Amino acid sequence: MVTTVVIGAGISGLAAANVLHKSGQKYVVLERNPNIGYPIRSTGGLALYYVNKFSIPSPPSVIAATIRSVDIRDDYGNHASIEFDHDVGIVYDYPKFIQNLAKDLNVQTGVTVSEIAGNDGHRYTVKTTKGEYQADYVISSAGPMSYLSPRSFRVRDEDMIIGYEETRFVDNVYDYDLVLWFTKYAPQGYFWYFPDSNGKKRIGLGVTKQYGPNIKKYFEGFIKLHPELTGDVDHTIAHEINVGPPAKSVTTGNIMYIGETVGTTFASTGGGLQMAYKSGFEAAFEAVTGSHGHYQMVWDREMYPILKRHYKLKQFMYSLNDRQIAKILNVMSGFKVKSENANDEIPRLALYLIRKQPLLFFKLLHSIF
Repeated sequence: MVTTVVIGAGISGLAAANVLHKSGQKYVVLERNPNIGYPIRSTGGLALYYVNKFSIPSPPSVIAATIRSVDIRDDYGNHASIEFDHDVGIVYDYPKFIQNLAKDLNVQTGVTVSEIAGNDGHRYTVKTTKGEYQADYVISSAGPMSYLSPRSFRVRDEDMIIGYEETRFVDNVYDYDLVLWFTKYAPQGYFWYFPDSNGKKRIGLGVTKQYGPNIKKYFEGFIKLHPELTGDVDHTIAHEINVGPPAKSVTTGNIMYIGETVGTTFASTGGGLQMAYKSGFEAAFEAVTGSHGHYQMVWDREMYPILKRHYKLKQFMYSLNDRQIAKILNVMSGFKVKSENANDEIPRLALYLIRKQPLLFFKLLHSIF
């Protein structure tokens, strides 16, 4: 008998497990893969603002690189840059990061959950390939398409991104740590370049699922256009990313759904670590304190509104043509950031955009609100 079963040893599940572990609660984390941190399902980038805000454990040993400058480009030479005099982002060595989160926790690997069954209305039976567990709470990060998740969480193909990335040995060829391209080689997505450890670079793209079968062709076409990115390949990753609308309800009784299962990814960027971590933390807080409804309340007040706006912003970005993207980059090229907190900078950027491109701004405003 355990108090809480956590399904999945990704960032959200391990965030939950850390809260349970520190509280002294009896719990178990069930992970279907044999090795924690694999397969790699994240590029590992995260703003330091969220690392500090959510107290995400980030010892130097798990950090591959840092970010303090960004340049956003298109295929026609337009670009806008953001530079700081200090680090504002980090790049995790993702397997090390996940393994560090899992340190000292009760994680059972190679275990597949087949069913979550209700018992007397207050306790659940979690059936697995290696036996059964009785628990008062279940915290699940099984994924939106899993048979363990409600059908309402299912994601349409147009709201699923296929990400492909190669870590290559490439010289420092740009004046910016992070470079993003809105390019024809990443339809309804973007291309990225940023540092990794030991002089390596991470180069990849994300496209909507309908373009996924051709993702290697898009990658090779872009590299051919940018030969400075050619280099020996250290390793590759490919994975699906849920950039659909966030779920409205994240609990069923004492079963709480977290992470990508309920759409914690910032749909406009594809970044998912920050809200995934917070969802696991808040769900576990409810299990520890017995404060029924806590996680849903935090979701409604603090998480859902932000995630919904990111989804609407993604839809707006998908609606732009090349000319409109060029206009936005030209406007942004004159904008100077003052803070690393996006929640502070977005209103300032909005006012700047009103002055420079009022019609484009009001289209953005209408799409988000």
